[in-house]
Amino acid sequence: MPGDPSDPVWTRQCLHSADLVLMLARSGHRPAIPENLIPPALRRLLVVVHSDGSTPPSGTAGAKEACAAAAHFHFREDSPADLSRLVRLLTGRANGIAFAGGGARSFAHLGVLRALQEHGIPLDLAAG
Repeated sequence: MPGDPSDPVWTRQCLHSADLVLMLARSGHRPAIPENLIPPALRRLLVVVHSDGSTPPSGTAGAKEACAAAAHFHFREDSPADLSRLVRLLTGRANGIAFAGGGARSFAHLGVLRALQEHGIPLDLAAG
């Protein structure tokens, strides 16, 4: 939450100027959100924080629904790559790719992925 959670006046002022609310929650927990302070029309993004990558994510759908988030991201505390990815996603500079077809085209997709990796281009989103 912006500002001091014990000061609802300051929090409301911050939210009035906000474009979106970034909500953080530990893996397996739901974010504690004072719903009466966040305007319903304000876009919400959930970041699920993991201490490391040793256990697979769980309970994300419930946490996302509980806070009415438009999207969610997983973030490992010990991963600089995850931090870079989160920053690219939040600033609108994420790199994405869409795959199409199957069979022989999948070999071409592997070549494209290899070329991106060799040139140091991180891939943040994939579809197909």
